[in-house]
Amino acid sequence: MNKDIWLGLLHVKTINGNNDLGHAIGAVVNVAYRALDREDFLIVAKESFESFDFDVLGFEEIERGDLSVINADNAEKRNLLKRIAEGDEFAWGTFHTYSTE
Repeated sequence: MNKDIWLGLLHVKTINGNNDLGHAIGAVVNVAYRALDREDFLIVAKESFESFDFDVLGFEEIERGDLSVINADNAEKRNLLKRIAEGDEFAWGTFHTYSTE
């Protein structure tokens, strides 16, 4: 089966002593993965983040990786798509941390 590139915005927090976010309680991050469909993307992304000691709190803005509009708002997503198209297994963007819930 052919897998498409999927994008999403994830809300995450660290677990198991992971200090990647410093003192922040959580972060949002754009991610890209190859997946069969939306549900497969959710599973693959969650399992991937868990393997790096992150808990996925939620998903937003899930879409197939077809960005036809060129603008600054899509720059990070375009970079993620390019990395996956060039063979990376997954691509994460910048973690935007937050200190309150």
